[in-house]
Amino acid sequence: MRGVIPLVWEEHCTECAFPTCYTTCSLYRPRPDGHCARFQAGIESVRGPAGLIHRIGFGRWAKLEARLPGHPLIASVSALSRLEAIEGRVARTVAHVPNPSLRRRALIRYGFARVNGVQRMGKRTTELPHALLLDLVSRTDAPFNLIIETTNAHGPHRASIVIEPGAGRHLVPAAELGITASRWPERILLYPENDLEVDLDIHRLELAYLAPEDAPTADPVTARAPKVTAPSAKVKCVVLDLDNTVWHGTLVEDGPDGLRLRDGIIELMQELDRRGILISVASKNDADCALPVLESFGLAKYILIPQISWAPKSQAVRRIAQLLNIGVDSLAFADDQAFERGEVEAEVGAIRIYTEHD
Repeated sequence: MRGVIPLVWEEHCTECAFPTCYTTCSLYRPRPDGHCARFQAGIESVRGPAGLIHRIGFGRWAKLEARLPGHPLIASVSALSRLEAIEGRVARTVAHVPNPSLRRRALIRYGFARVNGVQRMGKRTTELPHALLLDLVSRTDAPFNLIIETTNAHGPHRASIVIEPGAGRHLVPAAELGITASRWPERILLYPENDLEVDLDIHRLELAYLAPEDAPTADPVTARAPKVTAPSAKVKCVVLDLDNTVWHGTLVEDGPDGLRLRDGIIELMQELDRRGILISVASKNDADCALPVLESFGLAKYILIPQISWAPKSQAVRRIAQLLNIGVDSLAFADDQAFERGEVEAEVGAIRIYTEHD
């Protein structure tokens, strides 16, 4: 790695309404600095063979959050590692201040000094980072989606990656996080999809400037499946988008009551079912919100293994094929967005792709 953007990751709540939520929320647990504890035991830093490991148990509504500097900064990895060691000793000293009021003030002052001190390490650059680097071990038994969200004055941008049990390295390109010269985020947030309670050991979590040797190796966690060269003669499964494809409107903006089912969609699903063609869904939405809408429209009974998350549609398409044990070349994919159709075609290959009107 050529360098990183210095970041300080902190414990936060996805439903934060500071400070009134401290007196009204039944989940509020005070941290030593007075803020809300959403991790099971805070951010535990332990010394591992390759440096510090940050052990985190996500509780309900827990998220990791970092504030970004106003412009890209680059610092060396070795300098950041030395600062981490010093910070660990200072944090332990402050945490042992016996007086609760003094400890709280000390932790707050230490928090501000930590953010400012870490970011002063970086040298300003016009070069955007290449990727978000995550080196971690999941101590959770099943795979889950980790949401990565960047925000600024124009709103949030979400992506997600699948975290498998055990060790894994993930490189999420900056472009997939919405990071561009014209959209530099103010914050970056990480949290498990569907509010899952998961346990992670994090070794590295940084916006990184990569060297050629940092290119990811082909492994079962991060490797891309080969593209298909041509669609098969027979379609075995139709994969549908939801917003403005299955229904008119978008769930996030219009809410369940503002959606209207597209004319003929029930008849289409009935005909596909009669012919023995499977139906699935690939939608960028929250599953907890979208699945009840499918139920209310009477469509859920036709749909197998819906993939509803903020992950790229190409990942959803491949996962559907894998779970159904069929080739991606036997899928047909329909979406109203040219970007999503293009992303699936570019990443998966020559599967049949249609617009919402086809």
